[in-house]
Amino acid sequence: MTVGAGETVVSDPVAGWVDGWRRVAVSVYVAGECDTLTGRNRATAPPYPPFAAPPGAWEPAVSPAYRSLPGDHAGDEGDGAFVEPVAVWHWIDALTVVTPEPVRVVAAVGDSFTVGVGSETGHGWADLLAHLSGVPVLNEGVSGGKVLAAGTGRPAEVRLTAEVLTKPGIGTVIVQAGVNDLGAGARADDLVAAYRRMAAAAHAAGVRVIGGTITPFAGADYHTEQGERARQAVNAFIREGGAFDAVADFDAALRDPAAPARLLPRYDSGDHLHPSAAGHQAMASALDVRPDPPAGRL
Repeated sequence: MTVGAGETVVSDPVAGWVDGWRRVAVSVYVAGECDTLTGRNRATAPPYPPFAAPPGAWEPAVSPAYRSLPGDHAGDEGDGAFVEPVAVWHWIDALTVVTPEPVRVVAAVGDSFTVGVGSETGHGWADLLAHLSGVPVLNEGVSGGKVLAAGTGRPAEVRLTAEVLTKPGIGTVIVQAGVNDLGAGARADDLVAAYRRMAAAAHAAGVRVIGGTITPFAGADYHTEQGERARQAVNAFIREGGAFDAVADFDAALRDPAAPARLLPRYDSGDHLHPSAAGHQAMASALDVRPDPPAGRL
């Protein structure tokens, strides 16, 4: 297919089937110059599925994409021309799978945490959640993303309606975003108002919405006392404001009991912001995405 500048297209159906852990290669050739590239930055791919790791084995994440040698290699059968690994997924937004029966999908809307940054194995919390729950999870994380303003991409509030709720099969949305807003000086009241609008948009589409509390970030480059006070106020709203159908208390899962404004050291990737591989596991374990979870699970 040929895609014009600024266009969005859906491919013809591809024969065969794809399971949740099969790798799929999509090749793209760009004719001429391209001013703006869309894609997911700081992306990585796990070396193997979470359930297939050899006992005691550890391997770092790998790049999910490759740039080719000059020329049109989109139709190449082999991978010999694709020589430069890159940590970006360019242009491709989603893979839609046709199933024999309807499937309700969970969409994770967030920032670099949802992308999986900090987990050197490439297994971010959204990917681990899919394994732990057995429920399909659509990763809609954008590293550097914000709720109230454009970061690396449109604001999460806009992305929810334009990029997430438009996809088929969405039954639940998890909202994990806001720390970059606080780092930029956002007010708690503004974030709360945006969360209310996001929850209302999801409900209007018949979609259940789970609010994720904002994790500690004391020690990070953009942490301030004002930001910490705003984080506490926003988290109180997420837990008790009644806008969300359920709460994923990521803050409680990752904070250091001795210093609640900070990540527990073993959950800290080293920058005092992004969770480590163990931290991503703790975030995934803090979630129950079934429609009627047992009391106390969320």
